[in-house]
Amino acid sequence: EIIVREFVVDAGHAVRGVRWYDDKSLLMYVVQEVQADSVWINAVFRLDCQSGRMIPLMQTRRAEPTHIRGMKLSPSGKYLLVLR
Repeated sequence: EIIVREFVVDAGHAVRGVRWYDDKSLLMYVVQEVQADSVWINAVFRLDCQSGRMIPLMQTRRAEPTHIRGMKLSPSGKYLLVLR
């Protein structure tokens, strides 16, 4: 059975990466360049594909010197590695 769903994600930033979290949700990381000096705002969200709800997992409160370059979820789903 194939289920097709479409989501409009308004996280306020450009979505840079998407990974499956489990059979019902996705992880995504988003970044926003806030100055021409390459200063970044980073965030990681979990998108529940059944409800369409976005749950923030990590959001920076202030600008950081680098953006998120990738992420990797452990096979158990207990740990998330965020690469900067």
